[in-house]
Amino acid sequence: MSVRKVIDSSPGTLLTETAAGVDSGDVPLHVVRADEIAWSHRLWVSAQAVRHYRAVYRFASLLLRDGAAAEDVVQECFLRLCRQAPPPGKPRAWLLSVARNLCLDRLRRKGPIEFDSVLLEALPDNPVPEPAGGYDEARLEKLPAAVARLAEPQRSLIHLFYHEGLNGAECAAVTGLNPNQVKVYLHRARHALRQALEAVR
Repeated sequence: MSVRKVIDSSPGTLLTETAAGVDSGDVPLHVVRADEIAWSHRLWVSAQAVRHYRAVYRFASLLLRDGAAAEDVVQECFLRLCRQAPPPGKPRAWLLSVARNLCLDRLRRKGPIEFDSVLLEALPDNPVPEPAGGYDEARLEKLPAAVARLAEPQRSLIHLFYHEGLNGAECAAVTGLNPNQVKVYLHRARHALRQALEAVR
């Protein structure tokens, strides 16, 4: 079932199904109100799909590296949003969190996932410095592949922070980490990416 099928249901569906064959004047008021609420929620979910579909798809594609599987995950995310009551206060972060969990579940079924399991120590004092003039085009072309090779949660955090523009607290909410862990993992990820780019000849 596609997201479009879920969010494009016509108004009155609940009322019709509940009171089939009953005159409109005999329909209980609470049924009418429930129908109005249901339709309002479908409109809200439709608006969230317009706003966040691409972001959720990008994230799922990064984690799964499979467009068709990413599409399935996105559809499941919005189906779950349809059923979520009350609606989440921050739908974008909620959707990204659900997408990540669904992607990790799929990856676990294929085999072990590489996680950065080293104890969280203080940030190192000697990170790899970025060249003053930035990186040349040849190195930057290698960046997506370098990000894809990062262990979790580094890979997710780099994408959420730099591509989706989430702040530290929002990244923490999506990944289930605390803000300090987010800072440490982001620092490690940047360090690893700089090393990977420096190795390109």
